[in-house]
Amino acid sequence: QLQRPPAWMVEAAPKDERKLFDVMASVRGTVECDAPNEHINSFTGTLKLAADDEEAVPLSKDHVVLRGSSLHTDWLLGVAVYTGEDTKLALNARTPPQKLARLDKVTNRVVVAIFGCQLALALFTTGMKDTWEDDEFENLWYVGFRNHAQSSRSAYIEDARWPDLELTRTKPSFGWSFCTFLILYCNFIPLSLYVSLELCFLMLVLYVNWDVLMYHAPTDTPALARSPTVTDLGQVEYVFSDKTGTLTRNEMKLRRAIVHGTVYAVPEAPPTASGAAAAPPPPHEPPEEDGTGFSDAGLPDIAALAERAISQSDEFAALFLESLMLCNTVVVENKNGTVKYQAESPDEGALVDGAKAAAYVLSARTEHVLACETPALGGARRAWHILATNEFDNDRKRMSIFVREQFDDDHAPTRDGRPMLAEQPSLSLVAPEGSAPPSRNGVDAIPLYGGAGDAPSREGASSLRGKILLLCKGADNAMLAAASSTRNDAASLDTLRGRLDDFARQGLRTLVFGVRVFSEAEFAAWRDAYYAPALASLSDRDAMLKTASIAAETELTIVGATAIEDNLQIG
Repeated sequence: QLQRPPAWMVEAAPKDERKLFDVMASVRGTVECDAPNEHINSFTGTLKLAADDEEAVPLSKDHVVLRGSSLHTDWLLGVAVYTGEDTKLALNARTPPQKLARLDKVTNRVVVAIFGCQLALALFTTGMKDTWEDDEFENLWYVGFRNHAQSSRSAYIEDARWPDLELTRTKPSFGWSFCTFLILYCNFIPLSLYVSLELCFLMLVLYVNWDVLMYHAPTDTPALARSPTVTDLGQVEYVFSDKTGTLTRNEMKLRRAIVHGTVYAVPEAPPTASGAAAAPPPPHEPPEEDGTGFSDAGLPDIAALAERAISQSDEFAALFLESLMLCNTVVVENKNGTVKYQAESPDEGALVDGAKAAAYVLSARTEHVLACETPALGGARRAWHILATNEFDNDRKRMSIFVREQFDDDHAPTRDGRPMLAEQPSLSLVAPEGSAPPSRNGVDAIPLYGGAGDAPSREGASSLRGKILLLCKGADNAMLAAASSTRNDAASLDTLRGRLDDFARQGLRTLVFGVRVFSEAEFAAWRDAYYAPALASLSDRDAMLKTASIAAETELTIVGATAIEDNLQIG
């Protein structure tokens, strides 16, 4: 929780529960949403209060608690949208498909074929029987048939020789004859077939459990076959995998960061509770590889990047680290002074942990506010207001967030005396008159900050504080396609591409970060033209939000890139 919340954080609900219930009991409104459907990751709706003349409040999947969910709270107040059989969980309840081994499928087909042959043979023999009885009915007295001619025969046949024989003048029906032959041929299907197969499956399962090569000694874990479908293992020729979580451990770690073409290493040791990175090893001890094939020897630590952002007022370094910390949708849990992150994807968790290693700590999060701790401003807690969020999708391969840093009386935007960036749609990339751009590995760099002649300050890069920033991250091809052709140094982008290709060949997952500064008028125009209509729409909201995201994610200034490692499974 935030300590001493500033004036812009005002509690909306009264603390007294009785007053809260009274307020909620008097609330009248309407929820308009899509019809009941089975899509648990989709919800589109609006909330309109009867006593509110303002526009409707947009509702999305983030505002919905699915049936069967557990919340860590003593009580809550809400509105039931779907009930009974209309809930998403009920609509998704269906009989699971039956999973059979290939041998089971073959056996079932063979049994069905044998039964078909049995039926055909029973039909054929029944027809032959009826034909023969029609031809030989006069002579079949010994099987109980009798016609009118036989009634005049000797009583010896009827009474003396076979006194218990029940004679009949009618033949058995076709159906009774067919059932008789079907029963006679029942031994066509061996009853012990499935029993024999189950015994074979049991032995195969035991052989898998006894396999020494599949025993994991460090954790004393043997192989455990939970399904009899192990018979298919010997028939596998190709394995198709999406890599994450199948061939890998799905444990993402930020290993490298690239800013100004320089590669920075992220330490393996976890950061301390306060957010500061662990101390590096003594100089006389050479760094060792951690078994993954990567060594940090000769690479500067990411903490050096944080120091550069403060002491040299490097806007690129500051924005890159702030993007790691802010451009995400993670949920912050603060328990007993320890900050833990719950991320939708392991990549986001790795990025936030990497920022934490550089002392850029995301310490609290609400629906509209991000509270963070950075080395700038003497370590004071800083807060950013979330203006809009453009979620990731597979078509754009990007996600972005609009933020603006909030100020209290002690840290006003004009306190440091530095010139603010001009009100323009994207970052200033032209050096002020009389200033010399800093050098990036021998290449003249395009400055991002307002002035270059200021002395080093512990305030850090501050010319963008109070500005509306679009922080964006995504795949390299998608980000470079959205980068400005005039506001990025071509040589630096070529160097970045080369670094990313090297990391990709090493099996690392790369992301590129970009920034754009919006003026008040520009952001208001984008919000009114794209974002607000999309949120208020009940139909085709996703497509409209995608259009709004594409309209905003243009003319980006690339500030850096990351490389994340996902270790392979042991063995």
